[in-house]
Amino acid sequence: MKYKVVTHKTGQEILYNYGLGASSQSILGAHLGVSKRGYDYPTDSSDFMRCLGVVIAFDIDINIMKDFSYIWNRIIKDWDKLATLGLDGDMEGINLLLIVVLDTPKTSLEAVEEVNFICAMNRAPESCETKINLIKNKYKGDETK
Repeated sequence: MKYKVVTHKTGQEILYNYGLGASSQSILGAHLGVSKRGYDYPTDSSDFMRCLGVVIAFDIDINIMKDFSYIWNRIIKDWDKLATLGLDGDMEGINLLLIVVLDTPKTSLEAVEEVNFICAMNRAPESCETKINLIKNKYKGDETK
């Protein structure tokens, strides 16, 4: 089995090649505690590589993004697979895995998580309870939706 040595320089090289984008800035902002802008997430291999570069270069635990959105939670579950694909240069593999992650319909729990996140961001605090109740009623008795 072939192993890759991953260092801060690896992350810096990835950042040099891919730059920063909205999703990687979300990770860096969460890490630095200067931004609640965690709703941007990678949607393709280039976006993911920018995120991977930030995580490696700054030694960030990706779990810092855990409560930002249900999409981030899904990405975190597959982070190791995505990172391995990225370090192996398999951009098509990243894209295919991200399609599965992004296109899977929301579960009822994910829908509630999304409303809770929006409420936490103070976008619509007055209507949060109503929205959560509507979601619970929509998915009542079926946690797989």
